[in-house]
Amino acid sequence: MKEIELKLSLLEDDPKALFDHPLINHYAKDPSITFDLKTTYYDTDDFALLKAGIALRIREDENGDYIQTVKTKGTQVQGLHQRDEYDNTLHTNALDLQTIDMPDLRQQLLEIAKTQTIKALFHTQFSRTKWLLELPKQCLVELVLDLGEVVAGKSSIPLQEIELELVQGKAMDCLFELAASIAGSMPIAIEDRSKAWKGYQLYQAIAASKAYHDPRLQERQLPDFFLEQAALLRAGAIH
Repeated sequence: MKEIELKLSLLEDDPKALFDHPLINHYAKDPSITFDLKTTYYDTDDFALLKAGIALRIREDENGDYIQTVKTKGTQVQGLHQRDEYDNTLHTNALDLQTIDMPDLRQQLLEIAKTQTIKALFHTQFSRTKWLLELPKQCLVELVLDLGEVVAGKSSIPLQEIELELVQGKAMDCLFELAASIAGSMPIAIEDRSKAWKGYQLYQAIAASKAYHDPRLQERQLPDFFLEQAALLRAGAIH
């Protein structure tokens, strides 16, 4: 399954403006729902999966089910992430590589597991609030707000993200138009780093007995920035 989403970083601690946003409340099919999620990420000691462009995780979802997910590297342009994602439900929170549907991907992971141990390295735990928006242009978007932390060992870093995922439709510019509307009411910035990326950075800092430092300070991006990206998409300048 192809995942298309725009990731944003929330640059303040108070997300109230998102809950009160008139556009979101107007286009939401139903009231928002909030639930807790915990996700564990797996790799080898020398990061064989990361080097292969693969992310492997198990998430305990809001229903208490364990969802194993494999993501390929994909592409990322101005925060717009496009990648292949494969999910399957497990009975326990233990990895089961044999259940991966894609034969080539399954075989690649099994070959790695023959010679190295694939183990849990870090996890995320956060509260997720979710809206489903029916926007113009036949654009169905899942909007999620994630507030929590990334944890490795006894260390953690805050997690404050907004994700806009295109569930139905082909007009990807609607994601940037929605982001422009959000940017008008609260400080946000393009987030080109995945949760897994942040986890690896924290894990490696701990392994090296170093303090974690955010490698990039983010500056607020205003509505015009997102509207420009939407225009570039419509013109075919972003793929």
